Amino acid sequence: MCSSRFGVAVFSLLITLSICYNSQARSAWDATSKRQPTLSTDNANPYVMTDCGLAHNVGKLALHLGYETLVGGSRRGLPCFTGGRVPPTAAEYPRGSGLSVSSEVRLLLGGISGIDTLVSGNEWGEWYPSDYVEFRSTIDPTAAAYEGAVSEQDFIMTRSDYPTNPYWTVWPDFFNNRPHMPLKVQLTSRSYSWSYEYAEDIILFDIEIKNIGTRLISDAFFGIKWRPLIGYIGDARRIYRDDLGGFVPSVDISFGCGYTDTVNMAWIADNDGDPAHGEFTDKVTVDGGHIIKSVRDVTGFFFLDYPRRAGRVAPYVSYNWWHDTCLVEYTPGTDFGPRRRADYRDFRTGGVGTPYGDVNMYSVLGSGEIDYDQAYTANIGYTDPVWMHPDQGQAADISDGASFMVYTLSVGPFEIEPGATLSIPMAYVAGED
Repeated sequence: MCSSRFGVAVFSLLITLSICYNSQARSAWDATSKRQPTLSTDNANPYVMTDCGLAHNVGKLALHLGYETLVGGSRRGLPCFTGGRVPPTAAEYPRGSGLSVSSEVRLLLGGISGIDTLVSGNEWGEWYPSDYVEFRSTIDPTAAAYEGAVSEQDFIMTRSDYPTNPYWTVWPDFFNNRPHMPLKVQLTSRSYSWSYEYAEDIILFDIEIKNIGTRLISDAFFGIKWRPLIGYIGDARRIYRDDLGGFVPSVDISFGCGYTDTVNMAWIADNDGDPAHGEFTDKVTVDGGHIIKSVRDVTGFFFLDYPRRAGRVAPYVSYNWWHDTCLVEYTPGTDFGPRRRADYRDFRTGGVGTPYGDVNMYSVLGSGEIDYDQAYTANIGYTDPVWMHPDQGQAADISDGASFMVYTLSVGPFEIEPGATLSIPMAYVAGED
């Protein structure tokens, strides 16, 4: 029977093929690239302290990894292990183009521990990275990093929400001003990338969640918190506040048995592709006082699979977004995000967008809500039976991308017994126009 599980099989096959090919099997794009990275000779040991630049830069999609975050946040400059360079922003596509396609991506985990509803990752400082990062690669069979490698660039890093360093500082909870209360979990992220033509636009992640505490974590939800930053990095004024996001629940498969495959993918893109003088350009151009290079590509995150709970509530995906006013100064009147009428929750902030505090963020992670695409904001009427009417003072601007946005993609619920682990594979993909 055709099902969404077929997509998982395709990616498993992709990994297998990547291992079987040797390092000479480069794509035509890589063969002509002057920035093709190699293994760094400065790191014979496949471990390094967490004060390095870390980059997936072997494929066409380049990613700047983080320690506390999933994407973005490690040191700039020359990357450890891989040579080449760290992308100028969190993600660059195509590699070497100077086109930013994403800002930071944070990891979120919410759950109920005892009588407490807790979320880790909603504020800075809530994930504490381990001291070392491990790197593996299939490129050089004689290198120490070759053993156990899955792809040409494997990064393995661990972080927990239960720091042992007394000087590690975190933001207090929004409502009761208490210090962060951890779920006591350890997150290990494994990320993989390839240079082969069929895989150069994909970076795979495997997120392993381990309960290192003594309490059951019930009704747990895992997710990401994603900020866009799309445009040419040479013009800082234009790169902000012109991005759009949305959600693709399924795609029609044009080969095989002819079916619709569930993907549940969150995507972001520039609102107009940044044309210059009315036309798209692959060269740096000056137009109206702006330095422009067109960025027409789209990137997206989606879950490849997730654990099922026999006899209990089946896990489901939620997708939410909101206008992030706190990047300048929090103003409740402009704090907007799509909200359903049927299960409206008062955030007690004066706004309807940013879910400050653990309890609010937890409600978003487990909402089961799939927000409408940002571009449709101005089309939601006053009498819409499902969605609350958007603030008309900013609805048009949000539809056009003229706002600072945040997107979340989450899945759950799960139960995590003390000492137990669960694995959630994800993909970050780029689509070239």
